[in-house]
Amino acid sequence: MTELDNKDNLHDEALRKIGRNVVNFQKIEALLKVLVLYSSVDFQTRDNEVTHSLNEKSIRNRSLGEAASKFLKNLFKNRVAENEELDCSELHISIRFYLDMDAEDVAKEKVELERLVSERNQLIHKDLASIDFNCVNSCRKLILKLDEQNSRVLDKLNQLKDIWETFNQMQKELLTYFQSDELLAALIEAKIGT
Repeated sequence: MTELDNKDNLHDEALRKIGRNVVNFQKIEALLKVLVLYSSVDFQTRDNEVTHSLNEKSIRNRSLGEAASKFLKNLFKNRVAENEELDCSELHISIRFYLDMDAEDVAKEKVELERLVSERNQLIHKDLASIDFNCVNSCRKLILKLDEQNSRVLDKLNQLKDIWETFNQMQKELLTYFQSDELLAALIEAKIGT
């Protein structure tokens, strides 16, 4: 008799894997929210006061599905027209972070995210209420399903971590540029040219 033939061990293993998957889904949700939050930020001066558009409250209480939709919108379709007219009476800095992907890849990304959102909702709102933890076969099936699901969840989580690391690297490079004489010279030249 193996360890997972025992009903109590199967029950405990199923609960452990449920917890693991729920935590990993939450990590995806948190990363999506952070990426959405920082994907489009505007800074400007008004009356000698710097304001920014970073609004954590607007995303903090959103569901995984809403965060995924916002992520798709902001990071795949967040391009600003190159020749967009800006009000230059005040200093204005806009930072847009987006992923340059073709329509087919964006569609695949959308399907993947929607599937994960659906799986997460199925797990939380349906599977947990209907599973018979006293049934050995039910626990075994659930464990297999959770392992397969976790593989997809981890793939997406790693992809989002890579995006976040890229964003952080770009942010460091931008900060270095903001502190450089090169930026100061460009700002002085722009001011003289107006």
